[in-house]
Amino acid sequence: MDFATKMENDKRENSHVDPSAGKVSVRRYAADWLALKPMAAGTEESYERIMRLHVLPQLGKKTISQVTAADVEELGEAVRALAPAGRCPTR
Repeated sequence: MDFATKMENDKRENSHVDPSAGKVSVRRYAADWLALKPMAAGTEESYERIMRLHVLPQLGKKTISQVTAADVEELGEAVRALAPAGRCPTR
């Protein structure tokens, strides 16, 4: 299969990944996602708080393509360390 045919097939199957997409910062992606995602006001406040307090301080300066599995694991560990047993750390 030639490159053009593969690209068209990937687009049709919704498996095409735009190479420039990974160049967006986590901070920018989070802001765009929060602005465009329809959600209840309380949910939006919770997500914004999680981003502001936990995700952006740790990952906000990285581009999407720079975020590794280890980064995500470290973020999860940091958030879990803040939470008393059975409590959400964002409240």
